[in-house]
Amino acid sequence: MDNICSQRNKEKFCHEGFFLYIFDKKSADGSRKMWRCEHKDYSCRAQIHTDATTGDVLKNLGDHNHDSNAAKIEVVRTVTAVKRRAVDTNEGTAQVINHTVQNLAQAEQGQLPSGHAMKKVVR
Repeated sequence: MDNICSQRNKEKFCHEGFFLYIFDKKSADGSRKMWRCEHKDYSCRAQIHTDATTGDVLKNLGDHNHDSNAAKIEVVRTVTAVKRRAVDTNEGTAQVINHTVQNLAQAEQGQLPSGHAMKKVVR
């Protein structure tokens, strides 16, 4: 399970390589994590339940009402990696961004936030 974070540092879960879910809540007994589609604001009602310890998907509820975007998932992973690298190293802002972004495909680079926005992520 990847550790992907939202802009507000909420945990995200990538399922089937195409859809991102944001952590919603734990079950009453704490054995399951419940996730909702990151496009809830677009009326997407898709949800999944995973095992709290292993991260295995236990239940898949609802269908997505939007297309998947694999490039966006890589962009979110990259932004999370930029945040972590900025915290873990003493490198300058440009070095952190360049080192993390250098191996992205062209389609993914086109979906990255602007340079100014990426610098704000590092600060």
